[in-house]
Amino acid sequence: METIQLYYKGNFRYALFLVDEQYYIIDRRPSHFIGYCFIPLNWIFYHKVYPITTEEYQKIVEKHSKASQFVISASLVGGISVFLNTWMRVNNIDIFQYFNTNLSPVIKGILLLIGLLSSYMLLQILYSSKKKRIQNLIGKNLDSPLFYKLRPEKPLQFAVNITGFQLFGVGLTAIFVATFLYLGNIAMFLGIILMMFILLGLANGAISPNEKWKYRIVDIRKSSDK
Repeated sequence: METIQLYYKGNFRYALFLVDEQYYIIDRRPSHFIGYCFIPLNWIFYHKVYPITTEEYQKIVEKHSKASQFVISASLVGGISVFLNTWMRVNNIDIFQYFNTNLSPVIKGILLLIGLLSSYMLLQILYSSKKKRIQNLIGKNLDSPLFYKLRPEKPLQFAVNITGFQLFGVGLTAIFVATFLYLGNIAMFLGIILMMFILLGLANGAISPNEKWKYRIVDIRKSSDK
């Protein structure tokens, strides 16, 4: 079937593509929870797709063009982080020691569960805000979707790349979890919430607007109940 190139990185949840002079918005949020657990599984599920007019497309592109002019440099953020870390080392300041606790193993386990649920809920709130933002931008609700099943042109290569990122994130999160269970450090607990948020958000990468990845439209359905 049709091969498409996704683009537009101005919205965490949505991407754009063009087929036969018709523009579409695709919802990159996983259709099923299992899609968060193993990212390539999202290629076997359908994603919501909404046709939009050329005028609506222009509104999205124009907004993204203006927003891209106000990007904080990653080198600036990194420089500030290095400066603060060096300053604390020179002055023998250990902020993390003030976050250590004497929580029982049961309380730590309950907090970990709460942290996982909080990460998931925060991600869903972000998804909701991104939907409202793009609906306000184009001036209409995103309803009556089509359902597209997409698959990368090179699924094995893509799966290796994206699964590698996911496994690295899982390993780093495991270190945070082990440290929290050992020290009961609240800073580590907050780090776990952040890492889980990032890990769950990586599921969007299965449908990526990266220039080097193209997708085949495997199937199209008019409704979700067929």
